[in-house]
Parts: sequence; structure tokens; C-alpha cells
Amino acid sequence: MRKEDRKWDFSLGVAFAALVVAGITFYFQFLHVRDADIAIISDNEEQGTVPRPYRFMPASSQADFPEYKEEYPFYALVRLVFANTGDCPGFVRMIDPIQATMEHDGRNHRLAVANYTYTLLPGHSIVDRAIMLRNIPPLSGRPATVRLTFTLETGGSCRKTPTRRQQSRMTAILYPAADTPEMTATTLKQ
Repeated sequence: MRKEDRKWDFSLGVAFAALVVAGITFYFQFLHVRDADIAIISDNEEQGTVPRPYRFMPASSQADFPEYKEEYPFYALVRLVFANTGDCPGFVRMIDPIQATMEHDGRNHRLAVANYTYTLLPGHSIVDRAIMLRNIPPLSGRPATVRLTFTLETGGSCRKTPTRRQQSRMTAILYPAADTPEMTATTLKQ
């Protein structure tokens, strides 16, 4: 076999390999689109937060949630975090109202909650949504534990994949704010 023939065989092999790689790339980029695959990152997570009066809440939270007139004027934020690893957009829907129970000083106190019902997730994205805990009583200098339970429905928009329901839980630890005098019980009584 001549040297020129071996060179031709090598070039033909490289060209064939490049054609195979291009075909696989075309298939995965245009023909094999993955539907939304949504994960709840903050499921069973413990988050720390500080309750504050409404006027001390971040401006973005004040824009999303109104001020409520309730027995106790304190609010706290926790975050629900979702990830969509699919190519198509997906959604998360809060099916049932969030149940939030605060355990403090040996007593249980049911908190009011404000949240979004629907969240849209673009493909390959991480999205977080705030949950505002409301009607929080004074903490009397010690942290309190809030247990949140809720049911979510997730789904996608590319194919006819069934929606999934998932029961989720979170724990929020409420820390008293030393820099906000309104947080002490004695200031509230005055």
C-alpha cells in the first residue's frame, strides 16, 4: 500500500467521525428536546429569618405583598427555590394554602401566610419565590421554630407529560432582631 493511500484513509476516517459528531449534536439540539424537569431545592430545608414590622421589610417584598392589619404586626420572609433542568418552560402551582405553625415558649401559634400561587420556570433556570409569614407574636428574646407544610403541583409545557403533586416541608427559625426596638414585648405594650 502506498503512503498516499494511507493518508486518504486517515482523512476519510476523520471526516466520517466529524459527520457522526455533527449528527449527534443536531439530534440533541433540535430533535430531542427535554420537557421541564422541576426540582424543589428548598424541600426539607431549614432557613433562618428575622421578623420585622412591615416598614422594615425590603422594598421588593413591600411591592409584592401588602400590609395586613392583624393582631401582631410582625412579618418574616422565607424563600422557596425551584430548579428546571429541562429544555422547556415549566410551572409550579401551590395547590393548598401553606400551613405555618410557630412553636415558641411551649405553645403553638398558627401564622398567616402570603405567597404566590403560580411560578413559571424557564428552561435551565433556578427561580426563587418569597413566602411572607404574617401575624408573628413577639419572640421575647429567644428564637422560635416555624414548620411549613404545603402541596405543590409541577409540570411542563412541551409535551403531554402528566403533572406531579408533591407534599413539601420547610422549617424557618425566627431570630429576634436586637436592632429593632419594636420587637420587644415591653415596647409593644407601651
